[in-house]
Amino acid sequence: MKNILLFLFLAFGIAWSSVSEKIIFPNFIDPKTQVVVGEIFEVNLEVMVLSDYINSVSTSLKGGNEYKIYNPRSRWKKTKRNTFRNRYYIKLKSTESKLPAFNIKVSIKDEIKTYIDDGLGFDEEFSQKKSYTNLRLTKNVVYPDLRVIELSDIENFSNVIARELALKSQISKKYDDKNNIVLLDIEANLSNLEDFNLSNGGISSKEKKLFNSKVSYYEIIPDFKDSLEFNYFNTKKNTFENIKVEINIGKDTLSTQTELNPKTNKYILYKKVSFVVLFVLFLIIFLIKRKIIFLLILLILSVIIFINFKPYDIVTIKLNAPVKILPTKNSTIMYYMDEKNEVQKLLSQNNHVKVLLPNKKIGWIKNENIIKTKSFFDIN
Repeated sequence: MKNILLFLFLAFGIAWSSVSEKIIFPNFIDPKTQVVVGEIFEVNLEVMVLSDYINSVSTSLKGGNEYKIYNPRSRWKKTKRNTFRNRYYIKLKSTESKLPAFNIKVSIKDEIKTYIDDGLGFDEEFSQKKSYTNLRLTKNVVYPDLRVIELSDIENFSNVIARELALKSQISKKYDDKNNIVLLDIEANLSNLEDFNLSNGGISSKEKKLFNSKVSYYEIIPDFKDSLEFNYFNTKKNTFENIKVEINIGKDTLSTQTELNPKTNKYILYKKVSFVVLFVLFLIIFLIKRKIIFLLILLILSVIIFINFKPYDIVTIKLNAPVKILPTKNSTIMYYMDEKNEVQKLLSQNNHVKVLLPNKKIGWIKNENIIKTKSFFDIN
C-alpha cells in the first residue's frame, strides 16, 4: 500500500511539474555577466503564462548566500497579454556570494465543464454546467552564470559604488592654524553612499534611499593643499570616476570660523611669551630703580600672565551630545559623543562652548548639553 501511495505521489508530482513546464515560461532580461562586490544591480525577470485566466503571479527566493535584496516584496506588473515583469535590486557582499533561485508561483482559474443529460441527448451549448477551480503552479528559475569581483585598490577611493554620484555643494573654511575644513553635500543613485569616507573626516548627516541617497561629509586637510580629490566606482560606466574640489577660503571665514585651538595658536603663544618677557624686563628695572611705578606694572603683568596661563576649565558633556563644526544653529554635526566625557573648555560663544575633545579635535557643544563645569578654582 505504501509503495502504491509513493508511486501515485511521484506520478502526480511529475505530471504537475510537466503542467508547469508547459504553462510557465520565465526569462531574465539582459542579465549581467559580471558585478563588483557591493554593487547594487537590477535583476529583470519576465514570465509568460499560457492561460487567459491568471489570478496572480508571485515570487519566493530559495537558497543563495551573502546577498541583500532591497525589494523582496516587489509586485509583478502585467506588460501585455499573458506576460508579466518584475524588477529586483540586489547587492552581493563577497566574491563567494550566490544569487538565490527565483521560485515563480502562478495561480490560474481553471474552467471545468460538466455535461447534463436532459433526456434529449447532449447539446454542448445548452446542456453543460460550468465551474471553476484554482490551479497553483510553480517553477524555479536560476540566474545565469555571474562573476563577482573585488575592486582593486585605488588612491583616494571613497568606498562608494554607485550608478551615479553628484557633488551638490561644497564649503571650505579655516579649521585651525594648520588645517582647513571642507564641507561636502553629496547625492548618489543605487549606491552605498552611507559608507563614504576619506582619510580625515566623517559623515555629519545622511539620508539613505535606494534611488537618491544623501550625505553631508566633512574632511580636514592641511592648509597648504588647494584641492581635495576622491574617487568612486561608477557602475553605469564600469570605471572609477574622479571628483576634484577646489579649496577657496573666503576672507570672512576667519571672523565667523572659530575652530582655532588656543592651545596651538601661534599668535596666542607669541602673546604669552611677550608678557613673560615684559615681566622679566620690568622686574630687572624694578630691582635697579626701586620705584613704585614699576612695582605696579609688575602686578598688572602678573594678573595678565595668570589669566593667560591658568588651566582651562573642565566640562562634562552629555551622552549622545552632537559635536558641531561651528557655533551656529545650522552648523554641520561632526559626530555624536558615544559616552559622557570630561573635556577642556576653550571658550564660549553664541550659546555654545568650544572644547578640545579626547581625540585632539576641536568642536562646539551647545550649553544645554553641558552637565557641569569644573574650574581651576574648584576644590576637588
